[in-house]
Amino acid sequence: MAQGYPRELGVGRSFSVTIGINNDERAEMSYGIVAGVDGDEIGSAMDVLVQDVSSKEVQLEIIPTKPQEDAKVEFMLLKSGDTAPYRAAYLWIDMKDKDRAR
Repeated sequence: MAQGYPRELGVGRSFSVTIGINNDERAEMSYGIVAGVDGDEIGSAMDVLVQDVSSKEVQLEIIPTKPQEDAKVEFMLLKSGDTAPYRAAYLWIDMKDKDRAR
């Protein structure tokens, strides 16, 4: 369960999110993580190598690009070479103009 993240972010301001990846694929795997809102990419990390039966935490920088209330920020995990998400999670965040964000 997600915890400790702000419910409000300023547009154009960078924010770091910790993403955990568990690999139970019985082989070393390379993953990509893409964060997006309404189909617009706001952050990514590619070529994240995770050993078999291991876990890795990745710091992903996201930067909101436009103001939006109750934005669904999707975090998609991709297996190397795939374009369709293997797994996904999301957070609901208000994205405010810089001068209006807390």
